[in-house]
Amino acid sequence: AMSSTKRFWHTDVGFNYRLSNLLCAVGVAQLERFEELFKGRMRVVEAYRKSLDGFGGIRINPSLDNCSPSPWLACVWLPTEHVDKRDAVCDDLEGSGIETRPFFYPVHVMPPYKQYRVSHFSPTCPLHTPPW
Repeated sequence: AMSSTKRFWHTDVGFNYRLSNLLCAVGVAQLERFEELFKGRMRVVEAYRKSLDGFGGIRINPSLDNCSPSPWLACVWLPTEHVDKRDAVCDDLEGSGIETRPFFYPVHVMPPYKQYRVSHFSPTCPLHTPPW
């Protein structure tokens, strides 16, 4: 079950089997356009990088040099000393008509999975921006 007060926070193990035949057909159609969609999202990430990367310590979709990113979303990583301002930044952007979302919590920090340790980043740093 997902918390009604904390976005993307799961309090119990749950299952999500909502993939209908129609959604499968959309997925297959998107796979046929993968290169086009991938390049479009990379253009958006590059535009965010050109505008924001390094500004005040901000990072956009950081990745290792030996990795090829696959940008599902454009992720803005605030510097560690400003993580407490993430929600205020999101509120300001929303006021300007720009939707954002907080980053997903690592699974191992949620109550049903606390015994597992698989991630080391802080979910309070990044926020997602529109990928278009």
